[in-house]
Amino acid sequence: MAVRAEIQQIALAHRRRYGYRRITAERRRRGLLVNHKRVARLMREDNLLAIQPKAFVVTTDARHDFEVYLNLASRLTLTGIAFPRMARLPSSINQPAAGKPAPLEAQADSVTIMQKV
Repeated sequence: MAVRAEIQQIALAHRRRYGYRRITAERRRRGLLVNHKRVARLMREDNLLAIQPKAFVVTTDARHDFEVYLNLASRLTLTGIAFPRMARLPSSINQPAAGKPAPLEAQADSVTIMQKV
C-alpha cells in the first residue's frame, strides 16, 4: 500500500490542512499518478480529512476591570418617521420634467425622530 503511505505522509507533513484535491495535485507533481476519488476514499478510511481552521477568532477581552457603560440607545423609542421632502428651488433653476427626479442638492434628507422614554 505505497499509495496509502504516501497520502498519509503528505497529509501529516502539511498538518492535515491539505484536502484530497491538493494531495492529488502534490502526488502528480511528484510523478505518482492516482485518481482523486481513490485519494478521497483512502483519506476518509484513514480519517485524514483536512481540518478546517476556525473561521472566527475572538479578540475581545471581556474580563477586564474597566467600567462597562450602559447602552443608552436601547432606551429610545421611535415616535414617527419624517419622509424626504422637496426643497424649494429658486425660480432661476430649471424645474425637472414630469416623472424625473429633482437634483440631489434639492432633496432633503429623511430624518427619524427619536424620543427618550
